[in-house]
Amino acid sequence: MEDIFKEKPSTIKAKGVVNLALYGVSYIEALERVGLRRGNKVRNQASIPGWILNNKKYARACLRGLVDTDGGVYTHRHIVSGKKYVNFGLSSCNHSKPIIAGSMDILSSNGIRAYVAYGKKIYVYSFDQVGKNFNIVGSSNPKHLTRLSSYIKSRNL
Repeated sequence: MEDIFKEKPSTIKAKGVVNLALYGVSYIEALERVGLRRGNKVRNQASIPGWILNNKKYARACLRGLVDTDGGVYTHRHIVSGKKYVNFGLSSCNHSKPIIAGSMDILSSNGIRAYVAYGKKIYVYSFDQVGKNFNIVGSSNPKHLTRLSSYIKSRNL
């Protein structure tokens, strides 16, 4: 924020989270100039700006942020024809269809198989594909990283 806006943001710390904030119409206008829109992302059906989608590094960082905040990793236990299965998956949810579409484009362009359910949920449903996502896109969410590590240890992978 200091590099871009030449101003130090206010800092609020709480329970392992740091919120940085800048206030002012000029900041909103600057963000609008690079393709972001004011208001509710769902009502406006916000999308990932083209300049992000067209840059692999930015696209991966964008997807990482979306999954870190609106997604999760999980262990899915189920029984099929009497046989027990344990799968590790990744999911993310967003009610903006253009954000879902952009996220799917990023996953696909990085060779990660995923599918959309109910028009708002993205699933990556195999340990190999989830691992590929963590290797390529990454995560900055300690909860996701801990769950991945625990799954790997439990399966002796």
